[in-house]
Amino acid sequence: MYTSEDDERIIMKPSPYRGPRSQPRSKSSAPSEADIQKALVRYLDDAHLLWTATANGGKRDKRTAASLKAQGVKAGVPDILIFTPPPSGIGTGLALELKRPQGFGKARGRVSAHQRVWLEELRAIGWRAEVAYGLQHALEILSSAGYDLEFDTHTGANNDHHDDD
Repeated sequence: MYTSEDDERIIMKPSPYRGPRSQPRSKSSAPSEADIQKALVRYLDDAHLLWTATANGGKRDKRTAASLKAQGVKAGVPDILIFTPPPSGIGTGLALELKRPQGFGKARGRVSAHQRVWLEELRAIGWRAEVAYGLQHALEILSSAGYDLEFDTHTGANNDHHDDD
């Protein structure tokens, strides 16, 4: 079973060298929303769900931001959209807005006004729309929706995954 201690084991893996950083990231630093999303992706892919991530996060220069806006990127769209209906029968899809949990000397991530509107609008059309504070919370939400997302943190593989080769 997944425990909160697994967050650090899954998320806090050393990354390949990408050049010098202005501020080195220590093992005790809080996982970013991007770190949480990268870890969650493995669960969603292993469960063979129909889902996508939105391209809303991250810093962009003004030119790129204007181009994305012209292409229809909307502010506040949740980070993860799962089109496979929740097995629990509650909702026609599930939207997750991922936020950093409180800890490591950092405050919990905040939901913006645009994000609140999107979550409310999705609920109004029959979607389950939730805010997840960290990987463990996201997995709890998905589990309560009936998705089977067992993941073996020791081998880095879904427990249901079998090598057919």
